[in-house]
Amino acid sequence: MVRSMTGFGAATFQTSGTAVTVEVRTVNHRFLDLHARMPREYGSVEAEIHQCVRGLLTRGRVDISVNIQGSSQAELLLDPEVARNYLRAATRLKEEFHLQDSID
Repeated sequence: MVRSMTGFGAATFQTSGTAVTVEVRTVNHRFLDLHARMPREYGSVEAEIHQCVRGLLTRGRVDISVNIQGSSQAELLLDPEVARNYLRAATRLKEEFHLQDSID
């Protein structure tokens, strides 16, 4: 079994005009010190990345960098009930704070 904590790896995946590049750098460290950097809009997967790495490693400083380039044609999904709740909340704030501008 390999015990060295120093290493580097990179991979790129391309699909539909979008390229995803992931780089991982590790150095020896007494404890597991995990850092992940990615575009803000993909922050929701950071916990999954942490969980995956914690399942594989118990120590070392691990730096993960995710870069996404290209045209993302993600479909926007609208939840009308969520939109209604936002509108109700905005209306309540307008009334409570006596705001003059209209909500449009």
